[in-house]
Amino acid sequence: MNSTQILLRSWNNGWDKPHKPRAITINDIIRTKNYYHAVPCLAPEQMRIQLAETAGPEAAIIWLRDPANYPVYLRETTECFNQAYTVPKEILERKYAGDSLDHVVAVAIHHLDNDKPLRGFFERRLWYVKGYDAFHGHTDDSWPHPKGGESWYATGGPSGAVKPQSITPNRKSEAGWNDDVDRDSIRPTHIQVFPKDPSFYRRTSRT
Repeated sequence: MNSTQILLRSWNNGWDKPHKPRAITINDIIRTKNYYHAVPCLAPEQMRIQLAETAGPEAAIIWLRDPANYPVYLRETTECFNQAYTVPKEILERKYAGDSLDHVVAVAIHHLDNDKPLRGFFERRLWYVKGYDAFHGHTDDSWPHPKGGESWYATGGPSGAVKPQSITPNRKSEAGWNDDVDRDSIRPTHIQVFPKDPSFYRRTSRT
């Protein structure tokens, strides 16, 4: 079991009743046992917890899937959550463009904002890929790019791409992609995305 503790502190001093510090573990963040997705997450005990080393609203970044599989780039965006630190089932199952291989790779979790209750609206960063992006484990060339042509970025990258090694809590990610990665080394894996057995999609986050 991943026993790493994350200490959530009150970081915004604008409220006269600050939240008490709270120590949480991965089981407080990932609360669902089952989810449905063609690309499995790591088991909670294997998820990487990247703790913040600089002050700011982000307490840590949780890597739901193995960061080693994304050497070229990740797409970064900001989304509104109703809690500061949980990762709901919907994020584990997310498909951005309807492609069965779209998936979220990492999510930021926040400290307890003194200007807000424990539930509310929290703008949190997350990182993801679409099924035709360049990462280990994408479909092979028999899976067409939705706009035609190659099934993944043989060169360059999409808008919103950031370099994975620059992803750090409370710091702006470096835009772009790693040109020094040999994209011929990307390990393509064909995944049957419309299996007859729907249980193919069912994954268990706890063992």
